[in-house]
Amino acid sequence: MSGRPEWIVGLLDLLELPQPQSFCPRTVPLHLQSKKDQRKHQVFQPGCRCWTCVPCAARLRRDHGVHFGGRLLDCPSPLFASTTTNWPTDQRTLRRAKASWVRVGTTVIGTAPLKGGSEVEPNEAVRLLGAAIRGLARPDDTQRFQPIACSADWKAPRRDGPAWTLLGSTAEPDVVASILTDHGVRPKRGGDAVYWNTPQGWGPDEEEQTNKAIAKRRRSGAS
Repeated sequence: MSGRPEWIVGLLDLLELPQPQSFCPRTVPLHLQSKKDQRKHQVFQPGCRCWTCVPCAARLRRDHGVHFGGRLLDCPSPLFASTTTNWPTDQRTLRRAKASWVRVGTTVIGTAPLKGGSEVEPNEAVRLLGAAIRGLARPDDTQRFQPIACSADWKAPRRDGPAWTLLGSTAEPDVVASILTDHGVRPKRGGDAVYWNTPQGWGPDEEEQTNKAIAKRRRSGAS
């Protein structure tokens, strides 16, 4: 986990959520170029973000864990862990209390207790969150599956508009990193993406040749 902020490392240790090991089989990797600095490129493997997709489900677990784990650690109010047996009723209880909360399956952690709930320290709340996320079962393909919900104030903020221009599809990030190295470029890995800058002194011809080499490799092992 080198290169990650220290708080992320500690949060992941509390969550105990496994690192995703593969990419989404339903999408293709994309070659993107920065709109602000055209020397900056990345190859990113998007996901379908469906819970029925094994790689995407692993990433959804990790993303939700990091987001809501951060909310719990930053929360200035006491936290309570509860188990819901009647969610519509319990949700109304939380709304009347004007509570902040996250629900994972039947586990509810928030700033107001439900019947039978108990107060927990922030670190323990994150451990409970991780255990609840790990315990989510893979849904059937025909099943409507929304296992995680939260109060409005704990939702992730809206992202700004795209800062990248799509240049086309390409090979998986690991393959692209190898191609770039062969062309004298030093790429950097970050999550599910490979980042690189066009080397100083390169002209349009060198950049075009590299982009063409990347574009030829649509999938790992393809020619």
